[in-house]
Amino acid sequence: MEVLENLRFNKVARLLTKTYKKGDVRHIRNRLHTGFVFTLYGKTEFVNDGKVFIGDEKHVMLAPQGFDYDVVTKEDSMNLIIDFELASGFFNEMYNFNIDESKSFYKTYLNMEKQYYFPTPNSELIGLRNLYDITVRIIGFGKKDDRFKPIELSERYLETNVYDQKLSISEIAKASNISEVYFRRLFKDKYNISPYEYINEKRIKKAKDALIYDDDNISEIALSCGFSNIYSFSRAFKKSVGISPSDYKKKYIVSK
Repeated sequence: MEVLENLRFNKVARLLTKTYKKGDVRHIRNRLHTGFVFTLYGKTEFVNDGKVFIGDEKHVMLAPQGFDYDVVTKEDSMNLIIDFELASGFFNEMYNFNIDESKSFYKTYLNMEKQYYFPTPNSELIGLRNLYDITVRIIGFGKKDDRFKPIELSERYLETNVYDQKLSISEIAKASNISEVYFRRLFKDKYNISPYEYINEKRIKKAKDALIYDDDNISEIALSCGFSNIYSFSRAFKKSVGISPSDYKKKYIVSK
């Protein structure tokens, strides 16, 4: 843990979520920033010079700026990437650290994301505080909060079925055999957003990627992301992103 204890942060450089399908391989070359990679669900392997670093709910990966490695997806996965600039504490190798549960870091990530995309005069200081909080918790093995144990089965059910059009909060709560009210309260305490907001964010995130990279029409994308029809999708998308799905596609389309 010495490498973590010696880190001194300058600022948060970038926050990203990346979703991968089983079998995907990505080649990272000359990594832009130093950063942590948490695997919120699924399993990913980060391969550098023949060494394999595990990305799953029990491990976090630390990679230095300028490194090359391959991302090999063993199971459908979602990675949280927290990049930063260092004031001191240089290192030149990749590390794996054991944690109890990656999801226990998600609330902090969401708070950082809010400060990053909607900055206030104190955002940089709050970002630094969160970076040190994350580092201290990793050193302490990222202990999970046992208060949230009652919703573990529901969380797994939600992740597996998040793009199912028939998914309901009551159905998710039943997976843990608890009431919907109790599930909503614990979920909000853990993630700082409601289950509905969480589901909507994941569906919109998938839709944004699909609009740019897939050839499906907007109706097909709406259905594949869990929306019952194009009208509800368009309303939710515009409320979240600020523009319609068709305008977003025109604005960000990637040349192939």
